Amino acid sequence: MESFTNNNVEHPARISATSGWHRLTIHDFLKFISNLAIPLIIGVFTIFISINQQNTVQINRDKDVAQAAELRRND
Repeated sequence: MESFTNNNVEHPARISATSGWHRLTIHDFLKFISNLAIPLIIGVFTIFISINQQNTVQINRDKDVAQAAELRRND
């Protein structure tokens, strides 16, 4: 007995929910966007923290230079 299976048959829910853009369902599209958004948010947060730290370091450096100049004037 041979068993015939058709691997080209899509699940009925996928056929009815097809958005028409490369056969992606709305669920697939939302999953793609959420998977893309998480690394993007982490990257933006990392850049923001890095810039903030650089600004803080520069402010501290300027204060140290001013304090060193003041100490030299008092000597």
